Parts: sequence; C-alpha cells; structure tokens
Amino acid sequence: MKNTKSIVYSFHDPRPETAELRLLFQQTGWAAQRSLSQVETLLSNSDLVLTARDGGRLIGFYRAITDFTCRAFLEDMVVDEDYRGLGICSELCDRMLDRLKHVDIIYHFSDVPFVLEMYRRRGFHDVTHLIAQEKRLEGV
Repeated sequence: MKNTKSIVYSFHDPRPETAELRLLFQQTGWAAQRSLSQVETLLSNSDLVLTARDGGRLIGFYRAITDFTCRAFLEDMVVDEDYRGLGICSELCDRMLDRLKHVDIIYHFSDVPFVLEMYRRRGFHDVTHLIAQEKRLEGV
C-alpha cells in the first residue's frame, strides 16, 4: 500500500508538463484520446490547477475554469491508477472546493455514480436546467 503522507498537494506547483499530464489522462476512458496539443491548450487556459505529487511524480490533477466570484466549472480530476482508492480524489476535491468557497455557483459534470456521490456528500445537488453542446473531433 502506498504511503499517502509523502504526497504533496499544490496550487503553486509549476503547472504540469504537457507530456506528464497526458500520461495521466491516458489512464482514463474519458480523456485517453486527448492530443498533446489539446492538453497544452487546456493547461494554458485553466484558471486554477491543483496537482498531487509523490516524490516529484505527478499522480493527481484537478482544474477549474472560473471568474473566482460568480461561477466555477470543475474539470478533469484524475489520479494515477497506482494511487487510486487512497482518498486522493477526495483530498483534491476538498482542497479545490476550499479554494473556491467564495464562488456563488460551482458546477461539475459527470455521469459516473461514485463521482456524483462524492460531490453530493459535499453539498452538490442534481440540476435539470443545464444544456450542453458536445463536439467530438474525429481521429482524436
């Protein structure tokens, strides 16, 4: 079992390198196809980035797009598969929500039951008045 005491969480850590973040994304079903260019763009356009590192190795990532006052959109929480089940998602979530505690409305989109439950335990509730336009790029 991994020792979670050695994990360092940081909003001030230099942003992850594109390649190291892409390696994390490749461990998911929902972000595995993101190109290096897409990862670079999402990093440069994120307002708030939270990392988790173990011995310098990027093992967790979470980001927000926000105006820090009225709205925040939480995106792309991912934990290295070797570190899953150790509470790192919960820690990332709690730290991000604490940083955004003054924002009026915080959104998170997911259809994964355990993820939805994690957010519900933190005061989130289901809403029915959201709509989305999804664009899928062929070959990505």
